Amino acid sequence: MRNLSNTQKLEQLYDLYEQKMYFAAFSILNNEWQAEDAVQEAFVRLLKGISKIKDPAAPESRAYVFRTIKSTAIDQYRKNQNHSRCLVPLDDAGTSDGQDDISRMISSLAAHMVLDRILAKLPSRRKRTIKKFPRQIPGFRR
Repeated sequence: MRNLSNTQKLEQLYDLYEQKMYFAAFSILNNEWQAEDAVQEAFVRLLKGISKIKDPAAPESRAYVFRTIKSTAIDQYRKNQNHSRCLVPLDDAGTSDGQDDISRMISSLAAHMVLDRILAKLPSRRKRTIKKFPRQIPGFRR
């Protein structure tokens, strides 16, 4: 076997294993984009240790490649788990209707404006009645 340059080794590793690495990463991550990212990161790691690889087609090289992609995908999976613990679900954040804060503020302001117009048209005694039970009227403030 002739001596290959690092670039040639990396090209051969890519040709031989890229698709298999993707499927291995996808089986751990269940996400296409993250699997692609894991493969890319694994190739960066492989490049750092390219001097350890003599023959990219050898069983030892294959094992090294798959240990690398497996550990890279697992690292990505753990990173995802840690990141998801930091996120607050929308329902818990007070946006159960899925609207963002600005949309809710605009909707609330519009509701108050409509309610103010309606109240302005009511006789005084009806206004007093409504003001006694403000919680039963959505968007009403005293």
